[in-house]
Amino acid sequence: MAFILEKLDMEAARRVAKRAVKSVSIGNEADKLNIWIAYMNMESQFGTQETLEEVVKGALEVNDRQKVYLQLIQIYRQNDQLEFIEAIYKKLCKKYHTSVDIWSSYIEFLFDVVGQKEEFTNPKVILQRSL
Repeated sequence: MAFILEKLDMEAARRVAKRAVKSVSIGNEADKLNIWIAYMNMESQFGTQETLEEVVKGALEVNDRQKVYLQLIQIYRQNDQLEFIEAIYKKLCKKYHTSVDIWSSYIEFLFDVVGQKEEFTNPKVILQRSL
């Protein structure tokens, strides 16, 4: 019974989030991004990886892609889902290769996780590429 209630509550929350992203003014970029971030957080906490990816696709269509990706990285870090982060940083570094903030954030992430998992790129390699 509890599962059914949780499922109904999640569906109701999704309906509210979908209505919110449709009703926010196109000109108000900050509010629009905040609503999408809240929606992404909700899906990361209570949805599946697939539902989160669908919401991220929607957010990328109507918001600054760099900001959405950086927020997604924060969401993954908060949920300790580190395996998804490096691929996002690689996309960002390829697209925004002149952004010092992106490169430094990526290197900082790698130094934070160095030693935790072997599959992450060595931060020294990324530092050389960034320079």
